[in-house]
Order: sequence, then structure tokens, then C-alpha cells
Amino acid sequence: MSLIRVGVLRGGISDEYEISLKTGEEVLLHLPKDIYKPVDIFIGRDGVWHVNGLARQPDEITRFVDVVFNALHGQYGEDGKVQQVLEAHKIPYTGSQIRASAIGMNKTLAKEIVKKLGVKVPYHQFITREEYSTANAADLFRSILLPVVIKLPDGGSSLGASFAKTPKELWEGIAGALRYGDTVMLEQHIRGKEATVGVVDEFRGSGHYSLLPIEIVRADPDSIWGYEERYNGEICF
Repeated sequence: MSLIRVGVLRGGISDEYEISLKTGEEVLLHLPKDIYKPVDIFIGRDGVWHVNGLARQPDEITRFVDVVFNALHGQYGEDGKVQQVLEAHKIPYTGSQIRASAIGMNKTLAKEIVKKLGVKVPYHQFITREEYSTANAADLFRSILLPVVIKLPDGGSSLGASFAKTPKELWEGIAGALRYGDTVMLEQHIRGKEATVGVVDEFRGSGHYSLLPIEIVRADPDSIWGYEERYNGEICF
């Protein structure tokens, strides 16, 4: 029986480049070698695709793989853009398709959709780089009801995310988030249990199969499950 050639797509142009490399490395390492033939597909920060170390055009990928395992993180990898490229060249891939990826990565669109379905969502507002540069801490504090969660509206891995209970934390948190984008989302803080739930389509006889919920437990319930906490192994579930 011939092995299934799995192209593991990693790297990319987003700020989550480093963690994508690690994700892809783990997939390449742990794919069962009696069933699959791993193929390393690396995208550099410059957007150039490589197969086994050699630069290639996306339309050449079909010569080397049967399916792509998408291990990209953040922009281009999770927002529907690389999915468009793969579908244009008729390359099967893992994960959500174009529309679901684009909506899921855009927190504003995602909130609008679930709100229409009857799900309560926290209030949010935006502040741009220009607005922040012309504001002062006192004026900003008076316009926002604390506490808030500071985040990017279209980013992943909690890059730039923080929790603000004071004007100083608000001012510094917005500045930190603006390192990764030009617009910051300030979202009403809802205190309660935090959980993550994976959903697999067409699995075990169900159109949408929900995996078991995983509760995220932290010593400080008002802290953020940030980038470092996600990937340094200190979070207890």
C-alpha cells in the first residue's frame, strides 16, 4: 500500500511564525510513518513557499502531496487566505474551509453571527493607533468602563492580549497590543469559567461532533491566558 503524502504547512507571514514552526515540527515528528509520508512545506516570513528546503510556487505543491496539514497560525494561515490558495489548486487540506476560517478569525464578525443565534456576547469598542496617539490616559479612562480585556480583533494565540483594571493597565495594555496591529478591541470583562471546545464535522455519525470541553483553570481568575501561558506549559487544565 502506498503511503499518503502529507504536506505539513508551517511558518508563514504572521506574528505567530515561531509557534507555527513548532506546531509543524511536532506534526512532522508524530505522523505515523506506516501510513503517511511527511512532506515539509515551509513558508518564510517573506511569503515564499518551500518544499523540503527548495523554493516552490503554490501551484507546484500538487506534485509532492496528496493532502496538506495546515499548521500555520494567525493571519494568512487561519483567516481563509491560505485556504483560498489551496482550493484554487485543488489541494485537500485539514481544518476549516475559507468562509468559516475568515469568520472565526474576525472576532467582530464571529460575535455578530453568534449574537443573531441568540448567544449573549460582551460589549466591545475599538481604538485605533491614531486615536491612541492623540489621546491621554485620563480621557481614555473616562470613555471606557473598566475592567476590560484588551485584544486584537483579528489575531490569534493571545498575542497582545491583556487584562486592565486600572487606567495605567489600560494605557500600557493598548500600547502593547498596538505592537501587533493598528486597531485594538476593548471588550467588557465577563467573570466566570473559561473553556474551550473542539468541533469535528462529519464524525461518529454526527454532522457536528463536539469534543469534550476543557476548562482553563488559573490561580488568578482575572488573569489572561496569554501567549506565554499558552505555550510555556504552565497552565493546568
